[in-house]
Amino acid sequence: MNNIILYIEDDPDFVAIYSKFLQEKDYQVICAEDGKTALEEYRQIHPDLILLDINLSDGSSGYDVATEIRKTDKMTPIIFFTSLLDPEDAIKGYETGANDYIRKGISPTEMMAKLKVWLSNSSIQGARINITERTYIDRAQSELCCCGKTEPLTFNEMNLLSYFVIHKNVIQDRELLSSYIWGNDKRGRNGMDKCLFRLRKLLENDTAITIYSHKGGLVGLYIR
Repeated sequence: MNNIILYIEDDPDFVAIYSKFLQEKDYQVICAEDGKTALEEYRQIHPDLILLDINLSDGSSGYDVATEIRKTDKMTPIIFFTSLLDPEDAIKGYETGANDYIRKGISPTEMMAKLKVWLSNSSIQGARINITERTYIDRAQSELCCCGKTEPLTFNEMNLLSYFVIHKNVIQDRELLSSYIWGNDKRGRNGMDKCLFRLRKLLENDTAITIYSHKGGLVGLYIR
Protein backbone atom coordinates (compact mmCIF):
# COMPACT_ATOMS: atom_id res chain seq x y z
CA MET A 1 0.00 0.00 0.00
CA ASN A 2 1.30 3.46 -0.91
CA ASN A 3 2.47 5.76 1.87
CA ILE A 4 -0.02 8.47 2.81
CA ILE A 5 1.29 12.02 3.19
CA LEU A 6 -0.85 14.68 4.85
CA TYR A 7 0.18 17.97 3.21
CA ILE A 8 -0.96 21.03 5.17
CA GLU A 9 -0.51 24.17 3.06
CA ASP A 10 -2.71 27.20 2.27
CA ASP A 11 -0.85 28.38 -0.86
CA PRO A 12 -2.56 26.74 -3.87
CA ASP A 13 0.54 27.14 -6.04
CA PHE A 14 2.68 25.11 -3.64
CA VAL A 15 -0.10 22.57 -3.23
CA ALA A 16 -0.35 22.13 -7.00
CA ILE A 17 3.40 21.73 -7.51
CA TYR A 18 4.37 19.49 -4.62
CA SER A 19 1.23 17.37 -4.32
CA LYS A 20 1.45 16.55 -8.04
CA PHE A 21 5.14 15.69 -7.71
CA LEU A 22 4.50 13.40 -4.72
CA GLN A 23 1.60 11.72 -6.47
CA GLU A 24 3.79 11.07 -9.49
CA LYS A 25 6.15 9.28 -7.09
CA ASP A 26 3.25 6.99 -6.13
CA TYR A 27 2.46 8.59 -2.78
CA GLN A 28 -1.12 9.20 -1.72
CA VAL A 29 -1.41 12.89 -0.84
CA ILE A 30 -4.21 14.32 1.31
CA CYS A 31 -4.27 18.12 1.46
CA ALA A 32 -5.58 20.54 4.08
CA GLU A 33 -5.29 24.33 4.13
CA ASP A 34 -6.09 25.11 7.76
CA GLY A 35 -5.41 23.71 11.21
CA LYS A 36 -8.93 22.47 11.95
CA THR A 37 -9.19 20.51 8.70
CA ALA A 38 -5.63 19.22 9.13
CA LEU A 39 -6.40 17.70 12.53
CA GLU A 40 -9.65 16.21 11.26
CA GLU A 41 -7.82 14.60 8.32
CA TYR A 42 -5.03 13.39 10.57
CA ARG A 43 -7.45 11.61 12.91
CA GLN A 44 -9.31 10.05 10.01
CA ILE A 45 -6.49 8.83 7.75
CA HIS A 46 -3.56 8.25 10.14
CA PRO A 47 -0.89 9.38 7.63
CA ASP A 48 2.60 7.95 7.33
CA LEU A 49 4.11 11.46 7.24
CA ILE A 50 2.92 15.02 7.84
CA LEU A 51 4.27 17.90 5.75
CA LEU A 52 3.09 21.28 6.99
CA ASP A 53 3.51 25.01 6.64
CA ILE A 54 3.64 27.32 9.65
CA ASN A 55 1.18 30.08 8.67
CA LEU A 56 -2.23 28.62 7.72
CA SER A 57 -5.35 30.11 6.15
CA ASP A 58 -7.58 30.16 9.23
CA GLY A 59 -5.03 32.09 11.26
CA SER A 60 -3.87 28.97 13.05
CA SER A 61 -0.26 27.87 13.18
CA GLY A 62 1.54 24.76 12.04
CA TYR A 63 3.17 24.85 15.48
CA ASP A 64 -0.28 24.40 17.04
CA VAL A 65 -1.08 21.49 14.73
CA ALA A 66 2.21 19.75 15.51
CA THR A 67 1.81 20.31 19.25
CA GLU A 68 -1.70 18.85 19.22
CA ILE A 69 -0.62 15.78 17.26
CA ARG A 70 2.37 15.16 19.52
CA LYS A 71 0.08 14.95 22.57
CA THR A 72 -0.88 11.44 21.49
CA ASP A 73 1.46 10.55 18.63
CA LYS A 74 5.22 10.62 19.15
CA MET A 75 6.04 8.52 16.10
CA THR A 76 4.55 9.88 12.86
CA PRO A 77 7.21 12.03 11.15
CA ILE A 78 6.30 15.73 11.12
CA ILE A 79 8.20 17.89 8.62
CA PHE A 80 7.82 21.66 8.55
CA PHE A 81 7.92 23.03 4.99
CA THR A 82 7.99 26.81 5.16
CA SER A 83 9.38 30.03 3.73
CA LEU A 84 10.36 31.34 7.18
CA LEU A 85 14.13 31.74 7.33
CA ASP A 86 14.81 32.75 10.94
CA PRO A 87 16.70 29.99 12.82
CA GLU A 88 14.41 30.69 15.80
CA ASP A 89 11.48 29.44 13.70
CA ALA A 90 13.32 26.18 13.10
CA ILE A 91 14.09 25.82 16.81
CA LYS A 92 10.45 26.47 17.67
CA GLY A 93 9.48 23.82 15.14
CA TYR A 94 11.72 21.24 16.78
CA GLU A 95 10.35 22.24 20.17
CA THR A 96 6.84 21.29 19.02
CA GLY A 97 8.12 17.81 18.22
CA ALA A 98 8.86 18.16 14.50
CA ASN A 99 11.39 15.77 13.00
CA ASP A 100 12.74 18.10 10.33
CA TYR A 101 12.49 21.66 9.00
CA ILE A 102 12.70 22.25 5.24
CA ARG A 103 12.72 25.72 3.73
CA LYS A 104 10.68 26.45 0.61
CA GLY A 105 12.73 26.96 -2.52
CA ILE A 106 14.22 23.50 -2.29
CA SER A 107 13.81 21.46 -5.46
CA PRO A 108 11.07 18.82 -5.42
CA THR A 109 13.73 16.16 -6.04
CA GLU A 110 15.80 17.21 -3.02
CA MET A 111 12.70 17.47 -0.86
CA MET A 112 11.71 13.94 -1.93
CA ALA A 113 15.13 12.65 -0.92
CA LYS A 114 14.61 14.09 2.56
CA LEU A 115 11.09 12.71 2.87
CA LYS A 116 12.26 9.26 1.78
CA VAL A 117 14.61 9.14 4.75
CA TRP A 118 11.72 9.70 7.13
CA LEU A 119 9.26 7.53 5.23
CA SER A 120 11.70 4.65 5.12
CA ASN A 121 11.96 4.91 8.88
CA SER A 122 8.32 5.75 9.62
CA SER A 123 7.81 2.02 10.04
CA ILE A 124 9.79 2.43 13.28
CA GLN A 125 6.40 2.26 15.02
CA GLY A 126 6.75 -1.06 16.77
CA ALA A 127 9.58 -2.10 14.48
CA ARG A 128 13.24 -2.95 14.52
CA ILE A 129 15.82 -0.42 13.35
CA ASN A 130 19.08 -2.06 12.34
CA ILE A 131 22.18 -0.05 13.19
CA THR A 132 24.79 -2.64 12.22
CA GLU A 133 24.69 -6.40 11.65
CA ARG A 134 25.14 -6.91 15.38
CA THR A 135 23.14 -4.04 16.84
CA TYR A 136 19.54 -2.89 16.51
CA ILE A 137 16.80 -0.90 18.27
CA ASP A 138 13.53 -2.60 19.12
CA ARG A 139 11.10 0.31 19.40
CA ALA A 140 8.20 -1.94 20.29
CA GLN A 141 9.98 -3.04 23.47
CA SER A 142 12.02 0.18 23.98
CA GLU A 143 15.22 -1.87 23.95
CA LEU A 144 18.67 -1.81 22.41
CA CYS A 145 20.28 -5.10 21.45
CA CYS A 146 24.04 -4.71 21.03
CA CYS A 147 26.16 -7.75 20.23
CA GLY A 148 23.65 -10.12 21.79
CA LYS A 149 23.09 -8.07 24.95
CA THR A 150 19.70 -6.40 25.41
CA GLU A 151 19.19 -3.29 27.54
CA PRO A 152 16.10 -1.10 28.13
CA LEU A 153 16.04 2.43 26.73
CA THR A 154 14.27 5.45 28.13
CA PHE A 155 11.91 7.33 25.81
CA ASN A 156 14.47 10.09 25.20
CA GLU A 157 17.35 7.65 24.73
CA MET A 158 15.36 5.77 22.12
CA ASN A 159 14.37 8.93 20.25
CA LEU A 160 17.91 10.32 20.34
CA LEU A 161 19.47 7.08 19.11
CA SER A 162 16.79 6.66 16.43
CA TYR A 163 17.47 10.19 15.20
CA PHE A 164 21.20 9.49 15.12
CA VAL A 165 20.67 6.31 13.10
CA ILE A 166 18.39 8.03 10.60
CA HIS A 167 21.05 10.75 10.23
CA LYS A 168 24.08 8.50 10.59
CA ASN A 169 27.49 9.89 9.57
CA VAL A 170 26.08 13.44 9.65
CA ILE A 171 27.17 16.12 12.13
CA GLN A 172 24.22 17.49 14.11
CA ASP A 173 23.83 20.81 15.91
CA ARG A 174 23.54 19.91 19.58
CA GLU A 175 21.13 22.73 20.48
CA LEU A 176 18.70 21.92 17.66
CA LEU A 177 18.89 18.23 18.51
CA SER A 178 18.21 19.00 22.16
CA SER A 179 15.18 21.07 21.16
CA TYR A 180 13.89 18.18 19.04
CA ILE A 181 14.20 15.63 21.86
CA TRP A 182 13.41 17.73 24.94
CA GLY A 183 11.47 20.65 23.49
CA ASN A 184 11.76 23.78 25.67
CA ASP A 185 12.53 21.77 28.81
CA LYS A 186 15.52 23.50 30.44
CA ARG A 187 16.76 20.10 31.62
CA GLY A 188 17.52 19.20 28.01
CA ARG A 189 21.22 20.09 28.25
CA ASN A 190 21.86 17.79 31.20
CA GLY A 191 19.54 15.22 29.67
CA MET A 192 21.61 15.22 26.50
CA ASP A 193 24.82 14.65 28.47
CA LYS A 194 23.28 11.73 30.35
CA CYS A 195 21.81 10.17 27.21
CA LEU A 196 25.08 10.44 25.30
CA PHE A 197 27.03 8.93 28.19
CA ARG A 198 24.68 5.96 28.57
CA LEU A 199 24.34 5.33 24.82
CA ARG A 200 28.11 5.24 24.46
CA LYS A 201 28.30 2.67 27.26
CA LEU A 202 25.54 0.55 25.71
CA LEU A 203 27.17 0.63 22.28
CA GLU A 204 30.80 0.20 23.30
CA ASN A 205 30.93 -3.52 22.41
CA ASP A 206 30.11 -2.78 18.76
CA THR A 207 33.34 -1.26 17.50
CA ALA A 208 31.70 -0.26 14.22
CA ILE A 209 29.69 2.45 16.04
CA THR A 210 31.04 5.68 17.49
CA ILE A 211 29.18 8.67 18.94
CA TYR A 212 31.40 11.72 18.55
CA SER A 213 31.16 15.10 20.21
CA HIS A 214 32.76 17.85 18.16
CA LYS A 215 33.86 21.37 18.99
CA GLY A 216 31.24 24.06 18.65
CA GLY A 217 28.38 22.00 20.08
CA LEU A 218 28.21 19.41 17.33
CA VAL A 219 27.49 15.70 17.76
CA GLY A 220 27.05 12.74 15.47
CA LEU A 221 26.88 8.95 15.22
CA TYR A 222 29.32 7.30 12.83
CA ILE A 223 29.16 3.77 11.49
CA ARG A 224 32.19 2.21 9.87
